[in-house]
Amino acid sequence: MSNTISGRRTLAVVTKLDLMDAGTDAMEILCGRVIPVKLGIIGVVNRSQADINKRKVGCLFLFFCLI
Repeated sequence: MSNTISGRRTLAVVTKLDLMDAGTDAMEILCGRVIPVKLGIIGVVNRSQADINKRKVGCLFLFFCLI
């Protein structure tokens, strides 16, 4: 059995969430229902060029899924 399927991976990082189509979400993935991991999943969202031009400050959001 591979490490991914057995849940033996420790931590996962999902990148490019900012490029998802409108109306879609990654809740199943971020909550660990698709790929089980021991320490959780971190989602990365980058600022757009418009955000940079507006000098929008980046924020850190902590998200917890109650399973």
